[in-house]
Amino acid sequence: MLSHELESKITQARIKEVRKDIKTRVGSTEENPLNVGLNSVVVYESASIDSSEDQLGKKSVMTPDDLVRKAKESGIINFLPERQRLVLELLNPQEGEPLTLQQIGDQMGVTRKAISVLKKKGYRKLKKALGVEISPVIVKTPAMREIEIEYGLPIEQVLRNFAREGLSRREIGKKLQKDHKTINDWCGKLNIEAKANKPRKTSRMIEIEEKFGKPIEKILGKKFIDQKRTPDRIAIELGLNRDTVIRWIKIFGFRPRTHREAAEIVFSDPIKRKKILKRSPERRRKLSESLKRYHQRRREEI
Repeated sequence: MLSHELESKITQARIKEVRKDIKTRVGSTEENPLNVGLNSVVVYESASIDSSEDQLGKKSVMTPDDLVRKAKESGIINFLPERQRLVLELLNPQEGEPLTLQQIGDQMGVTRKAISVLKKKGYRKLKKALGVEISPVIVKTPAMREIEIEYGLPIEQVLRNFAREGLSRREIGKKLQKDHKTINDWCGKLNIEAKANKPRKTSRMIEIEEKFGKPIEKILGKKFIDQKRTPDRIAIELGLNRDTVIRWIKIFGFRPRTHREAAEIVFSDPIKRKKILKRSPERRRKLSESLKRYHQRRREEI
């Protein structure tokens, strides 16, 4: 209990100290001769940042600490609202340990989520003003460090080298003796583009290929895209169940249909159209809403 009270007092003292520092730097609006909005500073500051990067049409990348430090040096941080400045400076202090979102929220009398929103808004404005991007903070796992020791290179460089050789993520996983799902996760976190894994064909897919004499993806593409067949009809024609057809459509990366596209296909069938039009307007409205929710859910799954 005492330790919690002591921690609370230290946090309050830190917040008061940062607020005092902000007021000293910014002063009142009357004393501030610039007295301009953040957007007015953008042209001046962005022109002074790494002109070589601007010529290439790329933005330089900074850590959150460097971004806040650069904003302080240029004075841009002074144009942020006080609450946003306070949050960013408590999260990226020049001295001492940074406070957590929960600690800041407790002392400011707001929720952790509210502090997170202030943080995002503050970072977004500083990034725009300085013309930079924030580098993602990647916590390297022991497995990543083992690979770095083995290859003598950072893990991102190892993955990029394999990707340049044209290896898929599954093939990279075999080289590094890791599951392809792990490689997918690493490539996503480190923003590395590598070939997507080729879907493995099941025995049932191979049977259908032998029967039609075409790859299964071409069979599905012709029926689903060209002929605009519904999953139900495709399932009947291929001797499968409906869920299997939907799963295969997802595996081979076909674009899911919108509610309007699905409705047009259903209404193109005279028998189904006649049945739908026989229903009352209220029943049709409920059916339309139900179908819309269903296709939205399917698009999210695919």
